[in-house]
Amino acid sequence: MSKKLTYYKIDNIKPVVENYRQWGIHQLYNDKEEFVKDVTWKTIDLIFEQNSLKQVKELIEKTYYNEKIRLKTDPYKIDPKDEKLFWSSVKKRLTNISIGESIDEENDLKVLTEEIIHRYAEEILGGFKINTYKFAQRMIPRLLRRLLNSASARNFGRFYSNKYVLSERLFYAGHIDLIRAIAAKTTLVFVPTHFSNLDSMLVGWTINSIGVPPVTYGAGLNLFKTRILAYYISRLGAYKLDRRKKNDLYLNTLKMYSQLLIEENCNSLFFPGGTRARSGALETRFKLGLLGTVVEAQYENCKRGETDFTKIVLVPTTINYYFVLEAKQLIEQHLKRTGKEKYYLNNESDIKGISTVIQYIWKFFATSSQTAVTFGQPIDVFGNHINEQLESIDKHGRVANIADYFKREGAFVKDSQRNMTYTQFLGEHILREFRRGTIVFTSQIVAFVGYQMIKRMHRKLDLYDLLRLPEDDRVISYEDFSQNIYKLIIHIKAIAEQGEILIDPNVLKTVDEVIEHGIRNLGAYHNKRPLKINEKGLLTSENMNLLFYYHNRLSGFEFEQHIS
Repeated sequence: MSKKLTYYKIDNIKPVVENYRQWGIHQLYNDKEEFVKDVTWKTIDLIFEQNSLKQVKELIEKTYYNEKIRLKTDPYKIDPKDEKLFWSSVKKRLTNISIGESIDEENDLKVLTEEIIHRYAEEILGGFKINTYKFAQRMIPRLLRRLLNSASARNFGRFYSNKYVLSERLFYAGHIDLIRAIAAKTTLVFVPTHFSNLDSMLVGWTINSIGVPPVTYGAGLNLFKTRILAYYISRLGAYKLDRRKKNDLYLNTLKMYSQLLIEENCNSLFFPGGTRARSGALETRFKLGLLGTVVEAQYENCKRGETDFTKIVLVPTTINYYFVLEAKQLIEQHLKRTGKEKYYLNNESDIKGISTVIQYIWKFFATSSQTAVTFGQPIDVFGNHINEQLESIDKHGRVANIADYFKREGAFVKDSQRNMTYTQFLGEHILREFRRGTIVFTSQIVAFVGYQMIKRMHRKLDLYDLLRLPEDDRVISYEDFSQNIYKLIIHIKAIAEQGEILIDPNVLKTVDEVIEHGIRNLGAYHNKRPLKINEKGLLTSENMNLLFYYHNRLSGFEFEQHIS
């Protein structure tokens, strides 16, 4: 990463591949039925390869049990109408299958497994329509610009004003030229951080803005509850994720779906952390399921064409916010989960339909804060850096032949344990790129210093007692606060010079300006301010939970030692 941060304004650049018929996503969804068959049979092959017939039957029994509970406790109106009938049929057929008694019964088991997997694959199936995509390209910027102007002015009479433009609020940074140089030669997998319900829309729009062919991505089934929202996202590359389904048959189908998308040269996007970072901190570990599908897809690509295979390139993507709309709910969920009886949980707020999506965008634009997306160093599935010639460069600066990573004594060998180890290493590389792509904002600096100073004033209190402190006990001297801000900025500048973090230009202003800008942006949305200057000129917090949440964005960088 460059030592000096350069922002690019959100603006549509000329597409890298102008002929949409060459896009992997267009080619794939032109023949949906064949793709569903591939997902079904390869999932079945994997399940029967890894399990005995008895174990497969047990998997189906567990699946039936879990689905029965789901239908009773958490039904959706958009669930298939024949759900109960289908799973009743599964139970009835299971009772007639006795493993080992006859070949016919073994065949019955395979047929039943096929029906379940095929049903799941059809449920997950996404889509892509070029006309809808082009319409969205034209209309979304206009809609966002109008929402921006209306929300910013808080005056519908100025709804058509052009005073505010998207490029004043949304920026991107990082290895844009390199990503564009390789986008036409390979399959890209974008792996972003995850802090907000706005992340998918934000990253998707910035990917479009830098001219990269569209990506396919998983969207929670709750987003498909609203007809108009379902209509558009199902035609813009989204496939369905049903988070209610935790059984192995469904999860294996989902993983195979993701793997085959990548094998079919579809650019993809998924959040390796799985869910939003409820503590506000940068991810420190991943759910390796979907990330493992990238390694498996690369293995299959290498095996099919040893000298001419598609290299899969991952782009670690760091999303940087001054504030997060759902921060209050997210930190409460985190504290309840970690503190159990020590903390009381408020109701969770989530996106449930198109009206909520518009409300989120409205609230986002109603403030004056900025947001930036950092596209990190592109890497292969082993963490080697990629150059413009699509060569993998190892840590010694040598060109690596990644096909050799999958061989043993000169021959390709399928080794699930080895590939899982590769996936773990890949996760560690992505985490490092997340840190390097982190842009330090003034709001994060003031939150970090403020929380650390209050914590040091009450060293004997645990986290939950600290968060319950009366406001009178959360008071900080402005002079001490500004001295700590100064020391921390000096340190951050030093590690930024080493390319380990990025600094927003507002952090390079005077200390007083940093404090004013940080506090203003930190409280831009929240009613009770995480940090404020009171009438006596002292700093205090109206909401310690939020102060803790925004402080956490810089946790893990070992900045605590610079606060006194």
